[in-house]
Amino acid sequence: MSAAVTAMSRTIPCRGGRAGATYTLARQDATLQYNLRHQPAALRRPLHSPAASSTSTSVYALGEGWTGAPGLGISDSCDPGRVPFPAGTEIISASAGWAHSSYLARTPSSTVLYASGRPSDFRNVLRLARFPRSLRSASARMRAALASVVDGGIGAVPASLRLETPADGTAPTEIYGRNYRDGDDVSHAPVAICEWGTDGEGGADPPVSVEAGAGTTYLLTASGRVYSAGNNAYGQSGTGTATGHALRRFWRVQMDGAPATKVCAGLQHALALTADGGVYGWGKAMRGQIGLDFGSRAAVRGLSEEALEGGFSPSPVRIDLPDGETATDVASGLNHTAILSATGRVFLYGKHAAGSDGKQGYVDAIRPVEAAGLPDHAAPVQVSCGSHHTAVLTEDGSVYGRGWTVDKGFLEDFVMMVPAGR
Repeated sequence: MSAAVTAMSRTIPCRGGRAGATYTLARQDATLQYNLRHQPAALRRPLHSPAASSTSTSVYALGEGWTGAPGLGISDSCDPGRVPFPAGTEIISASAGWAHSSYLARTPSSTVLYASGRPSDFRNVLRLARFPRSLRSASARMRAALASVVDGGIGAVPASLRLETPADGTAPTEIYGRNYRDGDDVSHAPVAICEWGTDGEGGADPPVSVEAGAGTTYLLTASGRVYSAGNNAYGQSGTGTATGHALRRFWRVQMDGAPATKVCAGLQHALALTADGGVYGWGKAMRGQIGLDFGSRAAVRGLSEEALEGGFSPSPVRIDLPDGETATDVASGLNHTAILSATGRVFLYGKHAAGSDGKQGYVDAIRPVEAAGLPDHAAPVQVSCGSHHTAVLTEDGSVYGRGWTVDKGFLEDFVMMVPAGR
């Protein structure tokens, strides 16, 4: 289980996406839930009673239901609800993306990827997001009514989401798992869309964690490999090329060096933390979110003309930390990045990372900006990003935040949001 969902005195699980879906995994000592949709923070008490569930692990969600991302049906949910899975399902990882959510489940015979919402339907979500909420909800209900006739109703697997095994039972070595199928269909409850058996293709190196982005899904395997599927217009799948269409299968992200230990997704970029303390980024880069300086010929050597004009890198690039620092944790917002170093320093890159320009504007950062406002008496142990803000968990259990707020505008320095012991 990833550090983001491991039970502790304070935990910062996966961030909310465009639909506002927020998750926590709950076992016998259920974790607290940290809702990044609201500022400064909403920490809720344990939500799960072991005796109330037939599954070995439960997932709780809340948020807007029109995209299907929370997996709780069409209606919006302001209070956490338990996401439905077959009895006995062990959920090992869950992630809330822009308009879809992904869940990894383990069974005695396989590892299964579930999804709810719109796994790669990013453009239509952007269009619908501009409509009034009532129209979005009406659209969702019409689609659900149609699904009840065509596909069997909410919770059934839409035609374009159904598993499809290659005719010969095999797949090219670059592709991971059974055929990943998705489109503009919406599922308002989790459906299985990909599977890895205990033997055969992928069985020797199953996925152990999942990360949902903006129409892109990433998998981290037991050996530290990273795979991606979904939108790839800016190279955010990290496969070496950008494509105008979504990738319908999982392809390996080619990274040099040590195996990855964590992967996280921004709006159109992604990051990976490696076992040797390195951080790699790929995808959209114009705001500095992967530390790529397009003004340096050396930094962008090897990029295609398309990548230079579009401001992206379709292949992973290593993000340099100052003073020879190595990383122990990494997180990404929509267009910014936070990195925690082994010596307890927090570095920020990307949109507004450099703070105010003194003229009612804010400055992006291509090179690392060390965070200010964190306490001297309690070292940071974890970082997490919402869409436009960053949170830091310290060793005494307190939580500090920086970025955009609902009531205080933009906070340049970290301030305490949750005191120790709360």
